[in-house]
Amino acid sequence: MFTKRNILLIVTFVIFVFTPIASAEISEEDVVLGGLVPRTDLSNAFAIYGNPDRAENQRYYWGDGFKVITNNRNMMTMIITTADNGIATPTGLHVGSTVSEMYMIYGRPDETNLEINGNGYVYFYDGGPVCFHIKAENDTIKEISASRYIK
Repeated sequence: MFTKRNILLIVTFVIFVFTPIASAEISEEDVVLGGLVPRTDLSNAFAIYGNPDRAENQRYYWGDGFKVITNNRNMMTMIITTADNGIATPTGLHVGSTVSEMYMIYGRPDETNLEINGNGYVYFYDGGPVCFHIKAENDTIKEISASRYIK
């Protein structure tokens, strides 16, 4: 026989099980890496970091593990860091941070995909075509990219 208590427990269980965990809500201001914003002019990178150490095929490299990719109009389409080199997001996420820290800062990713070289996590900004793609191995972030995407 069902009592009010049992019914309340069943309803609470159903709500808990079938309610999705809150996914990430990032703002456009969050999708910044090393002070650089996707979809802005490459001159911003030169203003902050000076001339690149190397440039080839619309790819510009500074120091250890920092690269910017542009389109044919010199707009930054992807900003990537693969080293713990001081490059971080405005919230302080950087290569070397843990996946747990990523979850604490940004919440559950919009997409999670397993890759050959580790886990991939993607956070989309709903108001515009920019996103974070974060790769990790053994609970440690190994790469962060801020990019423009086309849906």
